[in-house]
Amino acid sequence: MSTTHPLTIALIAAGSSLLAILLTPLLQHHFWRYQKRDEIRLATIKDFNGLTSQFIADFLWGTKPGAGWFKAFNVVCGEIEVLFLVRSSRSSYSPFWWILSAIDMAAA
Repeated sequence: MSTTHPLTIALIAAGSSLLAILLTPLLQHHFWRYQKRDEIRLATIKDFNGLTSQFIADFLWGTKPGAGWFKAFNVVCGEIEVLFLVRSSRSSYSPFWWILSAIDMAAA
């Protein structure tokens, strides 16, 4: 019958406890960061959807959006660029820029 030495059991228990104590906060912070980033992304999507709906309604009624709309749209576009898009080149996300350029041309 093979029995494990009590010192080995104590060292493994102490090592695993230390590992759990050190890794748990790091893992929690990692997942918290992704959760917060996703919450910010969702809020930005909602803002963009609201501004787009407002633009479409204004377009259908034959009116042009005001300066406040352009300010808000500029802010949301900056947030979208930072939160969603690859920084390498605009060609990698050209459909998005095509939509933005179409809205800018229609608003001008």
